This record gives sequence, structure tokens and C-alpha cells, in this order.
Amino acid sequence: MCGIGITADERILQCVPQFHAGGAIYQFAHLLAGATVVLPPRFDPDTVEQLAERHRATALGVVPTMMHALNDAGSTFPGVRRVMYGGSPIDPGVLIRMMDRCPADYVQTYGQTEAGVIVTVLGAEAHRRAVVDRNEELLRSCGRPLLGYEVRLGEVNGDGVGEILVRSDSVMREYWRRPDATAETLADGWLHTGDIGRWDGDGFLYLVDRKSALIISGGENVYPLEVERALCAHPDIVDAAVVGVVDERWGQRVKAYLVAPGRRPDIDELKDFCRGRIAGFKIPRVIEYVAQLPRNASGKVTKHKLS
Repeated sequence: MCGIGITADERILQCVPQFHAGGAIYQFAHLLAGATVVLPPRFDPDTVEQLAERHRATALGVVPTMMHALNDAGSTFPGVRRVMYGGSPIDPGVLIRMMDRCPADYVQTYGQTEAGVIVTVLGAEAHRRAVVDRNEELLRSCGRPLLGYEVRLGEVNGDGVGEILVRSDSVMREYWRRPDATAETLADGWLHTGDIGRWDGDGFLYLVDRKSALIISGGENVYPLEVERALCAHPDIVDAAVVGVVDERWGQRVKAYLVAPGRRPDIDELKDFCRGRIAGFKIPRVIEYVAQLPRNASGKVTKHKLS
């Protein structure tokens, strides 16, 4: 799988939900290699650490929110040689913290069910190089396309950002009995992923956000993920979700839901903090503190539940 060399003597503790395409492919790739798959009954750091020790796990399959929880719990996995993760963008600080505590080969995967699951991979060597070079930006990348996949950006704007388009024999044929959705998604011979991305000069792909998440405020495009990263760089903010709310003057304005277990910075402090990190029109005009952000079983924030 992805050229990472899974062998029959490996034992992966597969924590990603089985209904998640990434979780399924992590599991099946190891089974096809004759390896052992351990499935925890639920995810919590204590259970995962105990199962890893009991079954002498050599690999770990997680999503970024799970990695964050393992960091906070101080979990250790001395026998783990490979950590596979994906499902959503990861904060480099979370990843570096995990890499410091659990030295292993780290592999990030990006893709979609419609694309045949995995499209790009950020391999172990890229992770190591990013740490040595102190290049946190590379750790934000979802890697380079796999052999057999063509990836390009459609309708690239002035910032070099566009929708990620994929072509491969592994792409789906159609949505079952949904011809309109199929025609919209499979257009001009390419799978339109609905993800917005950009390339760097070395051919690494970066996920900017979901196309549907785009906020248009005063005619300017605001990608929530960029704003969330800026907010989470503040030492008191541990989690953030940014949405667009209706505004009579601007069409939409930027609102941030924030998690801060200790001190809660006010809006003026956060505006000052964000200046220089993101453009002024992207800075939230409204903030609301919550105890935690709602997430689904795959660890993704369910923003429609925020109101």
C-alpha cells in the first residue's frame, strides 16, 4: 500500500472508524499483506495504550483529533514503528509533539471514497526532512500523488488556489441512481473533489478547505481553515471552528467558535493577534466560546450543529 512496505509480521492498532474510507483501507491493506489488525471497541487513550502493549502493536492508524487526545493523555507506544493518519488537516504542533513522544515512520494519506480512497501520500522521509529542516509548512501538506493518479487544480485564482481534480482508473464510475450528482462530480473526464488546494514549488499538494466551506465577505474569499490555524496559534486557544454568518452589509461576516480551557482572550486581543498572520478581512468579527466543538465519529467538526 502506497509503497510503504507492509509485511506479514506487522500488527496495526486500527483506531479509525471502519465506516471511514481511510480506516477501511488501512485495515484491508494490512490484511492483504497477511498482517494482524487490532480493532479497539472504542477510542480513548487509556484503552488504545493498553491494547498496543497487550498486542505488541507495530503500527497505529489514527485521525488528527485522536493524535491530539493521545498527546494530552501522555500516551506512549514504544513498539510502534509506523503511524498512519489522515481524514483532515493536522496542526504541525500536534504532529511534532506526537513525533517527539513516539518516534516512528509517519505517513499521511489524503483522498476520497469516490477517488478510490487514497490519492496523495506524505511519506515518512518527507516527515523526517520537515523536522530536520524545521519546515512546519511541509507538515501541513497532504503529499504527492500516488502512481496511477493525475491531480490538477481547476480554475486557479490569483493565489494559486483551485479545486482539486483527480483522474485515475480507480475513480468511481457513478453514484448509485444519482445521475445529476454523477454528472456534476465527474465532469470533463475529471473527478471534482469539492476540496480546494494549492501546490508548492516541489510538487506537494496542500489542502486549503472544502469548497462548500468558503465564506464570501464583502466580495473577498475567506477559507475557514486558514483562519482557524491563525486562531489556534494563540497560546490560550486549543480549538477553533470558523463559519460565515449572514450580514446585511457584507453578505457574510466571519464568526469563530473557540475552545479555551483557561483564560479566554477577548475579541480585541484576538484581532491584534491575527493581524500579520492573516489578511484583515479574514479576521473574525464575532467570537463565541464553547466547552468543546461538536465532532462526528471521524473527528471532523460538524459545523451545522454550531448556532
